[in-house]
Amino acid sequence: MSAKMSPSAVLVLQNGNAKLVSVKNQDTLTKIVDLIPEVIDKIKAKKEGMISNDEAVSEAFGEDKDA
Repeated sequence: MSAKMSPSAVLVLQNGNAKLVSVKNQDTLTKIVDLIPEVIDKIKAKKEGMISNDEAVSEAFGEDKDA
């Protein structure tokens, strides 16, 4: 008696985040749905690193907000 095992998914741990990635054949819609959380995280990370409009104007034109 013998058995054959093949993985259906892989658990990826990166930067304190866990993600389950399917290795079986997937249709396009399933792939898109699986990518949504990753895209949202990337957008949030970019927004956190951005400065406000007032800070950007001050940096670009050397204006002081108190003036």
